[in-house]
Amino acid sequence: MELRLSAADLGRVTVAQGADPELEYQLSLRMLRRPSLPCFVDWHGEMAQRFRYRELTDRAGYERTAIEPYWDRIEKFVAAERVRLGRTVLDGGLDGLLSTLHPEVRWAPPSLRVTGPDEVVAGEGGLLVQPSVFVGHHPMLVRRKGQAVLVQPVSCELEDQADEQLGALMGRTRAKLVKILMLAGGATTTQLARRADLSLAAVSQHVAVLRAVGLVVTQNAGRERCHLLTPAGARLVERPACS
Repeated sequence: MELRLSAADLGRVTVAQGADPELEYQLSLRMLRRPSLPCFVDWHGEMAQRFRYRELTDRAGYERTAIEPYWDRIEKFVAAERVRLGRTVLDGGLDGLLSTLHPEVRWAPPSLRVTGPDEVVAGEGGLLVQPSVFVGHHPMLVRRKGQAVLVQPVSCELEDQADEQLGALMGRTRAKLVKILMLAGGATTTQLARRADLSLAAVSQHVAVLRAVGLVVTQNAGRERCHLLTPAGARLVERPACS
């Protein structure tokens, strides 16, 4: 598939702010009818037994069983991919983003080509890059609500292992704070305390340690202090040093 982007279209290339519930629902149904991927073996086995061999007449019941229990993780994966894509734009510009989205996506201005049917998708309205968990390993180029959408696969295979390694390296509480900063792109002391369920004093102590070893930098933001990961901190989250 090919998407042709004019100069005006390139000015409207954006990354989705979060997971798309309707898209994940539709793609989960597609995944249910296909052989399972490694990180979906348990999900696929359970859902196939419950839903595969009978018509899905109760959408709400399916969503409560197949999607809602995993929604927090889906949002976390999508948020992490959004941060990664944003950093790619900062480091390499829009050309860098479009050139490195996925091995099956090829950027040769003014065309973005995605492995799939031999057809051209109109680029009017720009392009929305939508990270997705249930799309599997292969990206999709579609039009939704009058806009071209590149559905970008998000890896969910190494999350638990990476969390364990990061916790072993720096302690679970500090690892949790670092992951929050990674997903949020930065947070104040109050925000960290609320999201990590810690006291303000505890957050300040842990952040001070992370700052001392060069993983976090702190800036004044009015009455609050805003904490952000340094490049070293971001690299540690992506590839724990003990892996």
